[in-house]
Amino acid sequence: MMGGLTSNQRANVRRLSEALRPLRDQLYLAHMTSLLAIAAEPGLSVNELADRVGIPQPSASRFVSILLGRYQSPDTAPPIPLIVQAVSSDDPRRRALFLSQHGEEIVRGILASMEKAGERD
Repeated sequence: MMGGLTSNQRANVRRLSEALRPLRDQLYLAHMTSLLAIAAEPGLSVNELADRVGIPQPSASRFVSILLGRYQSPDTAPPIPLIVQAVSSDDPRRRALFLSQHGEEIVRGILASMEKAGERD
């Protein structure tokens, strides 16, 4: 096989995969990617999120709606917002995106799972 990932890279991929496993029934990978982008850069606008994640703005807007708790299935549980929108301090026309308390808990859980998996390697 030509190229391929290093053993360190494969271990990191395994850790990330294990960390994301509990969320697979709640969020699609694209939503998780958006959530992590907001965690990495709090205060992003929807347009900035689209740029960071590499998706069209309408898709980013739809993902934001889902992460805000809209369109989550009411059959499984009450919707839980993973992010919140606030008016930007720089521009009152702009909406800034931040993790909600529940979103922070999820990201902390992902990071803790990755750290635990790293300790086992």
